[in-house]
Amino acid sequence: MLVLFSAMRHRSGFSDVGVRLDRWKVTKAYDGPWKLYNINEDISEKNDISKQHPEQLNIMVAGAKKWSEGHEEPLWFDPVELKQDWKDKNIAQFPNTFKID
Repeated sequence: MLVLFSAMRHRSGFSDVGVRLDRWKVTKAYDGPWKLYNINEDISEKNDISKQHPEQLNIMVAGAKKWSEGHEEPLWFDPVELKQDWKDKNIAQFPNTFKID
């Protein structure tokens, strides 16, 4: 079993995702591509090594997808107007979030 540390922020039309597993970290921001970093060697996250380690990228993105499947719609919204945005903008239900380009 993988022990991932994950975080997700839903935005209008996409979600930002960050996942950590030991020395590895993957991120996806602003509907851009997934990026992989070895944070032991690149703490500033300047060198995307996803092309050199596609298997690690795939493992971590799949783990994050599985983790996200247990998320539920919020029980309340603050401010209340966000409830309509959640429905109108299809927040948190983006088929491309876990797609690897």
